[in-house]
Amino acid sequence: MIIEFIKNKYMSLIYSTAKTEREKELAEILMIKLNSLTYETLAEFTFTLYLIIDRENVSDEFKKLCKEIIDDIANAMIREEIF
Repeated sequence: MIIEFIKNKYMSLIYSTAKTEREKELAEILMIKLNSLTYETLAEFTFTLYLIIDRENVSDEFKKLCKEIIDDIANAMIREEIF
């Protein structure tokens, strides 16, 4: 359930938030990971978002979007919607 929610909610937001060249490159990576997102790859996708927040030189808006995706995943896990 959460997989479809994440895909539907963030597919267009990721591209529209990316402004710089590096953000567009990262958006491409995230889109590839989103398109093939399954329960088995959810942890890897979440870790990629953490790496972007922690190590990439991107805008606060792009970091905020990554954090929002992580929060949605975490909240779904708390409510046990993942399983």
